[in-house]
Amino acid sequence: MNYLKITAISLFLTISIIGFGQNKKHTGLLYGEGYSYLLTAPEGWVLDNVSAKEQGLNAVFYPKDNTWDNIDFFIYVEGYTSTQPFDDFISNDLLGWRKKYENLIIEEDTLAGLDINYDVKVEKIHGGNYEYYVYSIYVNFSNSIGTIVLMSNSYEKLEENVGKLVEVANKIKVK
Repeated sequence: MNYLKITAISLFLTISIIGFGQNKKHTGLLYGEGYSYLLTAPEGWVLDNVSAKEQGLNAVFYPKDNTWDNIDFFIYVEGYTSTQPFDDFISNDLLGWRKKYENLIIEEDTLAGLDINYDVKVEKIHGGNYEYYVYSIYVNFSNSIGTIVLMSNSYEKLEENVGKLVEVANKIKVK
């Protein structure tokens, strides 16, 4: 009998934690070893934890009238536990981008309205043989490093949706 109760409770907790898909509140928990973030989709967007799993993304946001298969811009969030200092983590991440894409342009940037009470760095990534335009927000949370990324296949869509990126970043709650 105790085994059945433990199994039922475990199943309920698992569904509660990972089952945020496209729910009505568009909120969910992204977690891993050493971090847990409560995420909320921006107004008019959905939070999807199913469609981009094949690309290694567990939490993506896009406009609610679209599907993962027909979007040309989206936001994703990732979390990392790292023993590296914040600046070293970012340098190593950007080095990985540079190794992968020739003549890539990476510029430190700022975003209007970004209001996070942690150390933050914003990088704009584009050019060379990389076909996308990216804003990447790196956040040094107390126990982890989070990245909130807006990715688009056009510069215009990137700039049009930067407010949604800021909205996602501002609403993240560390658990």
